[in-house]
Order: sequence, then C-alpha cells, then structure tokens
Amino acid sequence: MTAGPLARLASALLCATALLAASAAHAAHATRAAKAASAETTASSMGEHGMLLFGGGDGLFVSHLPMFHRPHDTQVVLQVHLVNREHEEELRRQLAAHPDVWTIVPEHFELDRLAPKARQPIKTFHADVVSGHFERGGKTVYTGEQVVVDRIVLHHRLAPTTGPGATLTYRIVDAAPGVQEHFLVHWIATRPDADHVLRVMTPPDPRLPRQVELPRGDALSADPKALEAALHKSGAEWAHVDQSVYLETGDLE
Repeated sequence: MTAGPLARLASALLCATALLAASAAHAAHATRAAKAASAETTASSMGEHGMLLFGGGDGLFVSHLPMFHRPHDTQVVLQVHLVNREHEEELRRQLAAHPDVWTIVPEHFELDRLAPKARQPIKTFHADVVSGHFERGGKTVYTGEQVVVDRIVLHHRLAPTTGPGATLTYRIVDAAPGVQEHFLVHWIATRPDADHVLRVMTPPDPRLPRQVELPRGDALSADPKALEAALHKSGAEWAHVDQSVYLETGDLE
C-alpha cells in the first residue's frame, strides 16, 4: 500500500475517532442535562413552604404562598383536615365566623411531591398553625399539628415569562357538592400577578360555574363586586361575594 492510501486511511481513522468522542461528549452532556432537569423538579423544590389556611364550617383548605422562583414557583391548593378533631372544629368555627388570615408553617419538604402524579406523594405532614401571617407578626396557636391531604384541588407551575393574559381567572373551590360556603381562588398566571382568595356564600345546592373570568386590563386582581356580577350573569343569582380572605401582590412582582 502506498503512502497516499495509508495517509487517507489514517485520516479516516482519526475522523472516526473524533466522531466517536464527540458522540460520547454529547451523550454525557445530555445525561448531565437530564440530571440537572431532574434536580430542578425534585430536590430544588425542598424548603419551607408557608401556606394560607382558609375554609369554614364545611371544611379546610391550604394554599401554598408562591413566588416566581424555585423552590416556591408552584401554585398549590389542597383540601385537608387535622388529625386533632378538636382543633379542626375550633378552626372551622373561627374561620366560618371571621374569615381572617390564618397560615400554616409545614415541616420542610419537596413541594413537587404535592403534584397529582408525584412518585412519592405527600399524604400527611406536620405544621404549626398561625393566626395571621407567619412572616408578618402572626401568633402561633397550635404547634406540630398533623395535617392530612384529602384532595389536590389545584396544582400548576408558574410561568413568569409568558406575558400577561387577557383575562383574570378565578377557580371555584368548595368542600363538597351542595355546600353554602365556596371560595374564589385566583389562577396565578404570569409576572406580576396577585394571590387572591375570596369567600362566596350561596343557598344550598347552588348552580356555580367551574370558574369565573373577567377582562384583565391593568388590574392584578378582580374587584369583588365585579366577580359577584359575573357569578350572577352565569346563573348563580343568589351568590354573594362577602369577603376577600387574602390578597398578596408583593411576593409576585
């Protein structure tokens, strides 16, 4: 074999070796990226996830207080109950009479484990129960309460870069069919936005829509009277939006 063919063969071998090395490097990069993505959706959701506690005579709910960054960038609403029935009943009575701000401070956990299809879903956790906002001078009433997750009402990851939508969307949340106490929970869409919960009172067995939508305009949250009018227009003419339970915009700027 002459020098020309040998040189060409050596060159081809070098090219093949380079291609194999590039392929291996690409595969290694893909593996690292997959591991990074996995870490982003699991371990990075670990933290202290304070939650709004609301409800009344028909049941209790908690709503994660979200922000537009990990590990808090998920809106989660759960229907829950306390193992301590005496404390549960007292909280229900107080919230039914005066739906003021209450919060809970759970033990640290991965928020992603509250997703509907989580591999290791959280069914129960311990939390301190606070009258008021736990970061704004609230008073701890119960410590280490065992909270049981009965139902995932709402769960979605926030998308801060999608741009504002044309509407303000509020989901109807209630404990069971036929109850008189309901809540409007604002679907948090994009930055900036508002975490907004309102109470709605109705006669038994009301005809309520699944959600209410209003034009967004420049507002981050809807006026209670406008929400009530939208409910009436939908056919729920006896619905009364009687109180705004919680409104936060600073954490969602």
